[in-house]
Amino acid sequence: MRDVPLTWFRTLLREERMAVTSRELKPDKADSRATGERRPPLDPPGLALSGVGTLFSLALWVIGARYTVDGVLAMFNALLAFLTVPARIPISPGWVVYLALAPIPLAYSLIEWQQVPLAQREGRWRAAPLGQWVVWLIVYAMDAVTTWNGLGVVDRNAPLLVQQLAAAIWGRTVITAVLTIGPEALLRSMASIFRRALGKR
Repeated sequence: MRDVPLTWFRTLLREERMAVTSRELKPDKADSRATGERRPPLDPPGLALSGVGTLFSLALWVIGARYTVDGVLAMFNALLAFLTVPARIPISPGWVVYLALAPIPLAYSLIEWQQVPLAQREGRWRAAPLGQWVVWLIVYAMDAVTTWNGLGVVDRNAPLLVQQLAAAIWGRTVITAVLTIGPEALLRSMASIFRRALGKR
């Protein structure tokens, strides 16, 4: 009976030694990362492409924002006319008014880009609740309508090509689609190229 505790103690020491050995042989996460696949090097052409494309998308957004503000002012003037109010807000009022009303197109863009109701996350497509769908569609429609109205009140100082395109229905439709969808889509694409150029996925 005296050998029973001694045998049990030896068995316990043997199991503890095996557990310590197994923990020592288990590779560390940092070591596995170090011995794994190397991060791809930087891609200077990709960085340049994403930088130039981002500037293009920002310039396109500024142009679209200007016509969005013009469209908002035109819709407000239509509301004043409907209410038989004699006052009118001049279209193309100046940079101060454009700057003051810039949060309107900025809010449009943030909702259209950041609150997409159908997006792929963690490899699966996920749909947003119905309320988000409704708000997102209304905002997108308002963005398109205000841009369309803004192109309909192009002033005489605008480039001749813009005046001719805005005067035609198909021209206004094409420009409206480009200015409504183009900046966000181009910026999203350039962000993806930028991440790949940095060696990230």
